[in-house]
Amino acid sequence: MDGGSNRLSNLVLACNICNGDEKRESNWKGFLAGKYGVDNSEYQQKIKRIEDWVEINGGNPFLSESEINALQIEFDVINEVLTKSIEKFRQR
Repeated sequence: MDGGSNRLSNLVLACNICNGDEKRESNWKGFLAGKYGVDNSEYQQKIKRIEDWVEINGGNPFLSESEINALQIEFDVINEVLTKSIEKFRQR
């Protein structure tokens, strides 16, 4: 999905620095293009590295709409449990 929320279905493949410190508001190629520019050799290297990783790990990393919805439901359950646990801990 392009742009929007930090929902599980909207995550972008990125290194830990970019993933932790930068906004994730575009698809992964758009994210890298904005960071490096499409004519930059580092951009081309990173695109190849990600595409190679995807190929080695089973091809297309995209989920169907029903898989995304099922994952989001589970993620929402986990988030609710975690939020309640944190609140309980803070009350101690």
